[in-house]
Amino acid sequence: MRRMLPATPARRSLLVAAAAALLPFAITAQTAVTPPDSVFGYKDFAAQAKIDQTFLAVPDAKLAGEELKTLTAAPHIAASKEDYATAEYVAGKFKAAGLETTIVPYKVWLNLPVESKIVATTADGKQLMTGRLSHTL
Repeated sequence: MRRMLPATPARRSLLVAAAAALLPFAITAQTAVTPPDSVFGYKDFAAQAKIDQTFLAVPDAKLAGEELKTLTAAPHIAASKEDYATAEYVAGKFKAAGLETTIVPYKVWLNLPVESKIVATTADGKQLMTGRLSHTL
């Protein structure tokens, strides 16, 4: 039986940060950038420039887009089975990249709405339409 781990703001933030952090690098990797000859704080920037070029050559904008589609394919409300599946997916990617990765359970207070609906009104408050949102909590 799969154990559901409660979501934490830190874990959700990590997922969002990981996805957001990859996108600029993926876009930057598509254009050739000549490293500067010198950078403040480095006696010899050549070694760091080589590391930077190797790092920037890895990301791919198409792959970043595919990963983003995967991560956002289903609503993943905190502490839901979809949230845990998202955490497992990201942990798997981190492990595949050689990073030591662990999903740590936390007990947190989490308020969930009883009902999700949308109501459209005019500026004077007259209700135009109403409906329930399709996602489940």
